[in-house]
Amino acid sequence: MIVVVQPPAYLPRHSMFPSATRSRSSSLTANAMDTHLHILVENLPEGILAEDSTGKITFANRRFCELLGLAATANGLAGLDTLEAFRQGRHHFADPDGLLDRMREVLQGQTTVTGDEVWFADGRCLEQDYIPTIADGRYKGCFWKYRDVTQQKQDEARLRKNEQLYRLLSENSRDVLALHTPDYRYLYVSPSVRDVAGYNPAELVGRLPLDYVHPDDIALVKNAQESVFETKEVNSIRYRTRRKDGSYLWMETHLRMIRDGSGILTHLQTSSRDISLRVQAEEKLKLNEHNLKALLATTEDTVYSITTDLQLITCNSAFSDTVLKYAGVEIRAGDHCPVTL
Repeated sequence: MIVVVQPPAYLPRHSMFPSATRSRSSSLTANAMDTHLHILVENLPEGILAEDSTGKITFANRRFCELLGLAATANGLAGLDTLEAFRQGRHHFADPDGLLDRMREVLQGQTTVTGDEVWFADGRCLEQDYIPTIADGRYKGCFWKYRDVTQQKQDEARLRKNEQLYRLLSENSRDVLALHTPDYRYLYVSPSVRDVAGYNPAELVGRLPLDYVHPDDIALVKNAQESVFETKEVNSIRYRTRRKDGSYLWMETHLRMIRDGSGILTHLQTSSRDISLRVQAEEKLKLNEHNLKALLATTEDTVYSITTDLQLITCNSAFSDTVLKYAGVEIRAGDHCPVTL
């Protein structure tokens, strides 16, 4: 239902039909045009309110009443002062006094204002636009337009919260967290990169990780990067990367893709950890194992280790030869040890 049947006073018919005397056909055309305009405005997804130069409501559509939750009926709005209409619905607004003060300020300025936010007590949010009508240098009234942006504001709030949580995590994590373009260029690098590799995050933005990879590991990293696009799974890779001082450290990087709602790849996210100490420990362990095997192979003494239930863990050839000699069986790691020496 349209609130006011009469069109706004500041939209004179002669502006649309300049002839002084209308024919019957032109009158019918004007009436049809009015009907079409009414139908159009009535079915807009935005709330529309028009007021004259004195601040009195001359037109509103049903969506306006729905969005604003005004207590006045459709007919009751006709001729009502706009600010008074909002005062009638003040219990719906989170800050009614602030809203009314802002509307007065906008009305006094008589210049187009868009994007003002109107918050409701129930958490909804409308975007309010003010569009003045000026003709022959005189103020004739205005339009107020309202659009429900609640979902958009909720999405923005969730995004800000996620960004805050991610930033809190990235700034307090010892791992280096990074966001990349689909071609792997750095968009964001967490501050922990300073402690790990000596770089300021800004130094890396726009660069490629391969710019810092040890020459002997470039092919390995390239293969890992390409495999992500093929398998669409999280990949982990170990490689050497260059510190700012020119030395190298071992890194372990986990890589995953980020896609939008349509499945299009938008970003790549990596989490990298300094594993230099782990690699050194592994290399030392391998060296110790190698030395132990060499010792076991050359000594003439019998050397072995067993579990509490006599399962053989390891032994040298001197021990296995002795078992074969006295027990008549060949023995390997994992076998039950028939004799102890």
